[in-house]
Amino acid sequence: MPLTNDSKVVGDEYDIIIVGGGSSGCVLAGRLSEAARQEGRCLSILLIESGRNNYNDPNVIRPGRYWANLLDPNSGYFDSMKAKLDYCGGREIAVDVPKILGGGGSVNFMMYTRASASDYDDWKMEGWYAEDLVPILRELENYQVTRDTNPDHSVHGFSGPFAVSQGPDFREQRDPNASELYHAAQKLGYPIGADMQNLRNGFGFSEWPKWIDPITGHRQDPAHRYIHPNVSEHINNGLTVLCEHKVVRVIIKEGRAMGVEIAHTTGATRPTEFDLPSQSADSKAADINTPSHAAIDSTLQVIRARSMVVLTAGTVNTSQLLERSGIGSSQILRKANVDCLVDLPGVGENLQDHISSGSYFYRFDKDTLMNYNDYLRDDPVAILQADEDFKQGSKGPHSMNFTGGAGKIRPSEEELQDMGPAFRRLWNEYYLNAPDKPLFIICFAERPINDPLWTFLTPEYSYKLLLAYTLYPVSRGSIHITSSSINTLPEFRPQYLFDPRDMPPHVLAYKQQRELARRMPSFRGEVRELHPHFSEASAARCVEYPTPAQCAEMANSKVLYTEEDNKVIEEWVKANFFVVWHWLGTAAMRPREQGGVVDGNLNVYGVQGLKVADLSICPENVGANTYSTALLVGGKAAEIITRELRLKTPDN
Repeated sequence: MPLTNDSKVVGDEYDIIIVGGGSSGCVLAGRLSEAARQEGRCLSILLIESGRNNYNDPNVIRPGRYWANLLDPNSGYFDSMKAKLDYCGGREIAVDVPKILGGGGSVNFMMYTRASASDYDDWKMEGWYAEDLVPILRELENYQVTRDTNPDHSVHGFSGPFAVSQGPDFREQRDPNASELYHAAQKLGYPIGADMQNLRNGFGFSEWPKWIDPITGHRQDPAHRYIHPNVSEHINNGLTVLCEHKVVRVIIKEGRAMGVEIAHTTGATRPTEFDLPSQSADSKAADINTPSHAAIDSTLQVIRARSMVVLTAGTVNTSQLLERSGIGSSQILRKANVDCLVDLPGVGENLQDHISSGSYFYRFDKDTLMNYNDYLRDDPVAILQADEDFKQGSKGPHSMNFTGGAGKIRPSEEELQDMGPAFRRLWNEYYLNAPDKPLFIICFAERPINDPLWTFLTPEYSYKLLLAYTLYPVSRGSIHITSSSINTLPEFRPQYLFDPRDMPPHVLAYKQQRELARRMPSFRGEVRELHPHFSEASAARCVEYPTPAQCAEMANSKVLYTEEDNKVIEEWVKANFFVVWHWLGTAAMRPREQGGVVDGNLNVYGVQGLKVADLSICPENVGANTYSTALLVGGKAAEIITRELRLKTPDN
């Protein structure tokens, strides 16, 4: 069956319509189609994605190109939103939402990071405890981490579609960046582990695995693992994929999801407003066969669903789609001029994310710790060499994610004393009895340094950065439609750092990463311009070009900070933190009376034949990059739906 961006070639009706071709949606569509094919059953599935096809896109399948995608505003891989944060000095922050088949799995950092077992247990939902989910995690992955010589078969899988490895370049030898980090971590007393992703370890460092195939060097995105193999012309399994189309709303009639209304998202010479017709329960419902906006734009059409509609459009878009369909807070829908069919105040609430306090740059000896800056700044000679390396053996920077090692951090008792009584109470309530929960993750990485304003980065050094991101912020935000139009930006209130208990972890993270950098053998100084601006009289001020004797002294002593220094760090964080796009929670899976939107079988409360199966269903945060959990949600949704359809789960 086809993968197309032409809605004229798709059918008028399918058994299942899946809205959103991101990580969860691709896994769900692929596993459902495989299950039906294995039993010889005809199951027609339509997967609709607003972004373009990613098939063999070199900027997707080559891991090293992710920085180019992230930093290019014209890449076409993202939609953008902005929010003003009054409590951060009125700072305006821009955030990007992936818009491409495969979703975040096509553009992310590829860090193999799993949630802690207690994260899933905290959801307190039958069928979603860690012991229920580990089998799905194992089915999804092909764990090929060579430095883990005794892998835990109870939590890892070895025959799934998603390869996990150190990448082709570091199968046999350790990444030099990881070696530097190991040395520093051990000097500070941190444990070094071969496997920090066993759902139990919440404290320690490792050479961080990657979602990269160790043979081909390809990114392990969900579309290439589950969609493209299933839409091959040699396979007839009922799966159709429609790209570059956005679902305007789910059509609900007499309490049941009957289909979707779609519009083309690219190629228009001007934006088109789609105002929704009345859907009130006591009004006459529009004919299911007639697009309500046909007079406005001829590309708009209705596609019916015989069995169900499943929303996998992601945390940002799923909640808006629910609201445009008449599902959400009656007050918010009234303001947006949308008739309320199901009053669910939890829709669009409970928005959670992870944020990093900043990218802190350091100088390193160029002879002992090489860099890839020429490649990362798209130097033509470096790119040609990378092309050749990739062709010859799937190696070189094209097959890297430039994150050699990372660690999970929990504070010591002494550090907790410095974090204040409010945070201490939070620690005792949430973290103390959950040793698998890290407070934050620190990564040793490399990124482009071609900002024309960074003239202070001179070529005689290697420049790398340490960045930390906190994992369980207390602050909760929201996102809601303000109009029935798909082209009107939503009211986006992320509330980053709104709760004062979210700041102490960022202050500690800055201090911890700085101590790590100073203990690395190749360390040659701090880049003052890209650190908090401490007073020249402060003992915490940056040391830009230390002598060998100073380096030795810095590697064996800790920086002392005053209360004034702590305030300088706080202000820096407010002005420089950035979002890491780990959104979840806006259609929470919890009881309806607790603000829930879906039940344990992912059914939207108050509507038959409508499910949600993406990160928006997570009621609480996970202490990890969210890609693993997004794949997991897709896999769990497939398990639920195959059971409801009386299919068997496909074998890997």
